[in-house]
Amino acid sequence: MEELEVTWLRAATVWWSIFWRSFVIALVAGAAAGFVIGIALASIGRGDLVEYWGRLIGVVVAVPAGVWAVKTVLGKEYRQFRIALVPSAEARLEKVVRDNGA
Repeated sequence: MEELEVTWLRAATVWWSIFWRSFVIALVAGAAAGFVIGIALASIGRGDLVEYWGRLIGVVVAVPAGVWAVKTVLGKEYRQFRIALVPSAEARLEKVVRDNGA
């Protein structure tokens, strides 16, 4: 398999692709979750907890948003390249040992 050089431009392209996706999904999901939590806490008279729970929900939403963005980018095809996950030398060796030992 041919490998391309990891250049600053290619790295920045992948970074931007991950960044904007995770930002958008975290913003939308965080705003929705924050709105629901804010309304729920205000309705029970605990508006003082909105800031605390809002931050916590923000973190809880940001992590899966970041993972989703990375997963999406791993399947994306760019103009000059795509990102491929290939087995490491150790994984290939383990497969050979497993296949020959069985």
